[in-house]
Amino acid sequence: MTVFSAEYSSSPKTGPVIVFDFGGVVGETDLTLVAKEIAPILDLSYEEAFELVGKIRPAEENGVSLESFWANYQKTSKKPVPEDWIDRFIDIKRLSIRARPEMLSLVDALRNQGYRVAIFSNVTSARAAFIRQMGIYSHFESVILSCEIGVKKPDRAAFDILLDKLGVPCEEVLFIDNNSENIEMARQLGMDCIKFTSITELYEELSRRKIGSVENSF
Repeated sequence: MTVFSAEYSSSPKTGPVIVFDFGGVVGETDLTLVAKEIAPILDLSYEEAFELVGKIRPAEENGVSLESFWANYQKTSKKPVPEDWIDRFIDIKRLSIRARPEMLSLVDALRNQGYRVAIFSNVTSARAAFIRQMGIYSHFESVILSCEIGVKKPDRAAFDILLDKLGVPCEEVLFIDNNSENIEMARQLGMDCIKFTSITELYEELSRRKIGSVENSF
């Protein structure tokens, strides 16, 4: 595997500020785990549960609270949920959010070498609270979240806020995301971009740009 050297640098690098997305890049949500957990509790098949949980995040992003989502579910399905269901479901959701250890190791190594690293994520307030409690955001120098800035990628305004908070021009940002629309907007603004497909390809792209100390041992 490719290993980034973690030698400490006390002075900032002159290279780009490296900006990471969270979902699908630094971390992910295991919806299969959520579906497996809630299916027997709600007397659903796995397929029904998986379809149901897939609707929750889009609803939250549109301003629907968990309480409202599950109240509507009971009304439309005519099926009850346990009395303490919101608290139980929140615990299940928390367990399903996972950071990729190899990505956090990469972020830490880059930061230790003097690179500025940031996270720029479309995320609900509830989900951001889970991720913050897990300590994931603490790996980054700057944390820019849609739920806090009031606008989402790929909106141009979100990128303007990102640049303002980083205090650098577009040309000094390396943007890493797995969403094609986000990548396209960043490129239009003049950012260098890497569309994330795998940790292996990301290492190769960073190495090609001579970012970080890399030992190739694939």
